[in-house]
Amino acid sequence: MSEPLTPEREAEIREWVEAMGKQKDIRYYGSWQQHGELLGEIDRLRTERAKYVGKEPTIAEEMEHLSRCLDAVYALCGATEKQAGRWEHPLPVPEWVEQVRKAADGDRPDDPADNRRRIYIDGKGNGWISACSEKGVEYVVPVEPAAAVEQAVEEVADETGSLREIGRCW
Repeated sequence: MSEPLTPEREAEIREWVEAMGKQKDIRYYGSWQQHGELLGEIDRLRTERAKYVGKEPTIAEEMEHLSRCLDAVYALCGATEKQAGRWEHPLPVPEWVEQVRKAADGDRPDDPADNRRRIYIDGKGNGWISACSEKGVEYVVPVEPAAAVEQAVEEVADETGSLREIGRCW
């Protein structure tokens, strides 16, 4: 497995390539053109890395983006319902509208045989994972290990403003 291309590793590779380019035995070390190509590849990788490093979206930005996407889905459903009813003899609302709206709301049938843990995100962008269920009450713990205190789903939702299931895991 190769090492990550850190600035130190990049400098080390660049020094090695330049040193090899100065050698006289071209049969083993390759041509000057190949060394130039390697140096060019290092520059290309550095430029590509600069596009991504330090530019990762925050949880709040991700949540904002997801909210905009959901708003667009709800707007499309609403526009489709409105379009169906605008004629003198209204058309039936397409059956997919209700299914898409339910999916956007996160409503899905609960399968009792599905024993995977639920993954949630709360109104503040914090992650939670289900720990256990007791007498019909589901308890969750924060994904952040430093704050591992079991709480009921309803308590977390009340405390943080919301709690949405975003997936499941084993």
